[in-house]
This record gives sequence, C-alpha cells and structure tokens, in this order.
Amino acid sequence: MQTEKKTSSPIIPASDNILVCSEKLADDCNNELPLKENIAPETSSSIKNQPRKRKWKKVVRIPDFCFFCESDVLNFARHITNSHRSEIEVQKILSLPSKSLTRRNLIASVRKRGNHIKNVDNVLSLSNGHILLIKIIQNTFRVNIA
Repeated sequence: MQTEKKTSSPIIPASDNILVCSEKLADDCNNELPLKENIAPETSSSIKNQPRKRKWKKVVRIPDFCFFCESDVLNFARHITNSHRSEIEVQKILSLPSKSLTRRNLIASVRKRGNHIKNVDNVLSLSNGHILLIKIIQNTFRVNIA
C-alpha cells in the first residue's frame, strides 16, 4: 500500500469571504466563486443613509479670562505666549521646557487667577454673566468592582 501525502489543499480561504482556488482546480472553481459585483447595492447604500449615533456628547468649551488684557480666550496657553511675552510671569513660564509639569502648573495658576477675578468682579458683584468653573462634573456614577 502506498500512502499519498497531501501537500496543499485545493481551496484556500482568503479575505472578504472570497475563496481562492489553486492553479490545478482553477477551471473547476471559476463558476463557484462569489464575486463582489453580485452583492446587492441596497445593503451598502442603506447603511450610508442612516444617521450616525454619537458615542459621546459634544463638549462646549468655556473661554478663560485673561487678566492681562481682560478678555475671554479659548486657548489660554497660546494666548499668553503670543500676546503677553513682556509680562514677568509669562517670561518665567516660557523659560521652562514646553511640556514640563511645572510649566503646566504655572499656566493653570495664571488661568485660574484670571477666572477668579472675573467671577468675583463681574459675575458676583454685578450679577452679569456666568461663573467660570474649574471643572464640570457630570451626574454619572461609575462603580469599580475589584
């Protein structure tokens, strides 16, 4: 008795659910292969027309108050580095490396001081405008099970 070893399988599965035939059986498999053209166009177009649901809520940024020029600014760090280079506090901040923790803390302290000045002067005394918060906490509860 002779035993024959199979070296390779004639049909090899490939990506996109399309079967690829070996060269030996190519003539036999040509009629059996599913083509991408045979896929119904309704399925792909109906998916595109459906509105997408967002996994997150859109964040509304509240502008920070710059106490140097007394204006509201969205990007506070860029504003003080470009507009207030001559101020002593900003020069101390610019002397530190760009992503250092102390530089970030100094920028945050200057930003918080400006927001505090706006809250005390404009909002609380004149009852005009909105209080600038340091952090907005949403009403969500997370439970971690150890």
